[in-house]
Amino acid sequence: MEALLKSSFLNNIGDLMSTRILTTSALCLLAGAAQAQSTVTLYGTLDAGIIHQSTSAAGYSTSVPGMASNTGRLSKFQDGGIGASFFGFKGTEDLGGGMKAHFQMQGNISLATGAGNPISGTLTPSTAVFNQIATVGLGGDFGDIKIGRQISPLYYALAFTDPREGRYFGSILGALVGINSSAGWSGYTTNAPLGAIYDDNSVVYTSPNLRGFTAQYQHTFGNIAGNSNAGARDALTLQYRAGGLKASAAYYNARDAYTLPAAATGASNNRLVHLGASYTQGDFSVSGGYMGAKNPSGVASGQGILSAARPSYGSASGNANYDVFSLGGSYQAAPLIRLTAGLYRINDKANSANSSRLWAVGLDYRLSPRTTAYVQAGQVDNKGTMNQALVYGVPVAAGQSTTAYMVGIRHSF
Repeated sequence: MEALLKSSFLNNIGDLMSTRILTTSALCLLAGAAQAQSTVTLYGTLDAGIIHQSTSAAGYSTSVPGMASNTGRLSKFQDGGIGASFFGFKGTEDLGGGMKAHFQMQGNISLATGAGNPISGTLTPSTAVFNQIATVGLGGDFGDIKIGRQISPLYYALAFTDPREGRYFGSILGALVGINSSAGWSGYTTNAPLGAIYDDNSVVYTSPNLRGFTAQYQHTFGNIAGNSNAGARDALTLQYRAGGLKASAAYYNARDAYTLPAAATGASNNRLVHLGASYTQGDFSVSGGYMGAKNPSGVASGQGILSAARPSYGSASGNANYDVFSLGGSYQAAPLIRLTAGLYRINDKANSANSSRLWAVGLDYRLSPRTTAYVQAGQVDNKGTMNQALVYGVPVAAGQSTTAYMVGIRHSF
């Protein structure tokens, strides 16, 4: 009897141990599976303030009579002073072996109305839910690949060495919009005649960092049957960072920019090159850059698709040819206070009567790691038909001097 009890007891212990081993194994498998699941993050930035501007206009394009004429002084609530307000989702999944899958979805929002995805200017909101970024991709030791709608590597290269960091108020971004509007762009689509910021149908490869160098290559598919070059775009950028030195270079070439798909032939009519550098020593930094943009085809880009009521907006000139020079710097006045300043000059090489000079200064006060209050001011002196704007999305009158001031707050989550 004693032997039978001992045998039963040992069997029970063995069954219990087997159960625990199986349970532990199952938990380990579940834990491993959980680690392989996507990690999803909700993020965003809210940026708004009040702006006063001495002139205003109904839109950007100089190709539409009256659109860039002076409509008077303007004081308004402004979405975006440093940058856009947006929200998004992004996530990664560890695939093992150093490789990860990732996705990102990001769209603009208006703090003025609460509407989703507003386009700059006076237009109604876009129907796209994620009008800035909608990508899926893979990353690893080989670098990173993203496919979908993306912010062009061109913009990142421009902002990398810009003294004003590509801000909405007074920066290299405004100069880019300025040459586009002078070439005939109305600002109603992202398919600008010279150097677009957003590109649909894109594949972007980012190289690993090699001794301070990082390269990006972008190809955008035109998705036009019968001609793989029609409507396509390419960009190649290089960035370098070592110690206090930063440098950037970019080449952007687009075919059939701002042209109806039915008229697309694959002709290169949108070409931009950029070189920039900045150096930081202690609390001071200085920056300079050059951007050249032209229509190498010599043929007008045609008409953009806007609406049945606006079939003629956006006929970009065939002789578009611009030089843009930038110079500026920044000063870390205190741990929480930073000053920035930039000067931007646009020369129209096809018409010497057209030129633009813009200066802008700003003071950022960091209230916390996620919240910044800011004050910005600037002036632009436009000659001829030039209408470079001080603030992205707030057009100014062509051929006049315009002054603007803005106070705002920016919070990220």
